[in-house]
Amino acid sequence: AIGNHSLDHRYGVFFRGRQAMLEWIEASERVFQNDLKTKTVGFRSPAGIITPPLIWALKKRQMPLIHWNHRFFDTRFEWTKVKALRSLKYTKGGSIILLHDCHEGSRREEFLETLACYIETALSRGFEFCSIILESTQEEG
Repeated sequence: AIGNHSLDHRYGVFFRGRQAMLEWIEASERVFQNDLKTKTVGFRSPAGIITPPLIWALKKRQMPLIHWNHRFFDTRFEWTKVKALRSLKYTKGGSIILLHDCHEGSRREEFLETLACYIETALSRGFEFCSIILESTQEEG
């Protein structure tokens, strides 16, 4: 599943009003729909910011806000096997895990090793990994 996370992380748009927010979200939606020929399952705001203009714009677009409930801050700090495995104690079915795919150099290797360990251990504990699928409340056109 592909989710909209904006084309950038311009935090100022959260405070420029409803129309600016709507236009910002729609700009990235156009990339998905026109260029990539795909639909998104929802919107994940940068850094998890939620403002009244964001809620208004998502409601107007009938787009769900999808955030995470497990976050490792892996763009700032190394994600290690110890951190990953410790987190599984608090993970429940339906959890949404936030990780990033922008690691470089030696951090990429450690990240991928940790990810493999995390997935293998989670699977051995009965977890399954799946895409976010939302049931449509509208008729498909």
